Amino acid sequence: MADLTSIRQTTDNSGNAIAAAYVPANLTAGNDTQGLAGRTIIVNIAKTNITAAELTTIVQAIKRGGLNTKNATNGDDAFTVAGITTPTGAAFSSGVTDNVVLALQGTGTFTADDADAYGVTGAVTTILGDFLGLQS
Repeated sequence: MADLTSIRQTTDNSGNAIAAAYVPANLTAGNDTQGLAGRTIIVNIAKTNITAAELTTIVQAIKRGGLNTKNATNGDDAFTVAGITTPTGAAFSSGVTDNVVLALQGTGTFTADDADAYGVTGAVTTILGDFLGLQS
C-alpha cells in the first residue's frame, strides 16, 4: 500500500481553503472532526415495533428536510442518509425492531424529536453523535 502520511487535505468539503494553522488540528487524535462529509450526525429512531413503512416515512422526511413536531414551522434542513443499521448491527425486522440508527451527512440543522417524529406515532429521534466537518 502506498504511504499517504504526507498527504494533507487543503480544502474542506465545501471547497473552502483550510488555513495552515488548522491542518495539524484536523490530524490530531481526539478532536471532534472527521473527513467523511461537512458534518456527520448519528441519530437513533426509537419506537416499539417500527414497521418498514414508518422507517421509510422518517427517512424520506429527513432526506427532503421534512417537518417534525419540534420544528413544525420551517422544518429541518435536508440530510443525506449515509447509513441505516440497528444498535447491535442486527438486520432490521419490520414490526419487530425497536431502534434504528442513521448516519446523516450534511451541514444544516437536525432537531431531535421526542414526540411522534415526522408524523410517525410513538417515534422518537435522538442525536447520539455529531461529528463536525474539517476545521477551516
